Amino acid sequence: MNEIKKIYSQEQDSGPQTLKKLVEESRSESDPDSIFEDVWNKFSSPAYQRMDEGQLKLLHEREETKLTMAVGISAAHYPVILAVDLGHRPFAIKVTRQLIEEFDCKTSSEIMLAELAAIHYTHFITHSNDVHVHRQGPSFQKQANQASRQYMAAIGLLKQMKTPQISVNVSTDAAFFANNQQINTRPNQ
Repeated sequence: MNEIKKIYSQEQDSGPQTLKKLVEESRSESDPDSIFEDVWNKFSSPAYQRMDEGQLKLLHEREETKLTMAVGISAAHYPVILAVDLGHRPFAIKVTRQLIEEFDCKTSSEIMLAELAAIHYTHFITHSNDVHVHRQGPSFQKQANQASRQYMAAIGLLKQMKTPQISVNVSTDAAFFANNQQINTRPNQ
């Protein structure tokens, strides 16, 4: 982003050239393929071999974050790591993996919902603990209730996504469907 500011502030470039440089710089900082290429080039450069331990640690931390974000939805569960405090991260990631397994999540949207449910469940546990153990005030109870509702909404949507859709054709003048009526479907028909 600093490069974009530098390019933008330079007076000698104007018009389409500046815009082209801005677009290229933005793409290189945002496009996952460009990020992978950039990190590979940094780690395979001679300058990398000459870095001391402190410089290497700083570079690894910075590049690890960029790579994790570039990978996206994966086993890393980066959104969970960002949304949950350090002490609860292992629990939240374990819950996420259990939900993914339980609901057989395959698509990105299913995995995101499992992560979202795990985040809200962890927040519920955290806020409930604050209320009951530390005797915190009503604001923590409201936060616990909100986290519980958000968890239930995420789980409900995940269940709805994983429930097979039923197609019913009715060829009659009048059909009555009431509560507690069951429609059985056969997968091979």
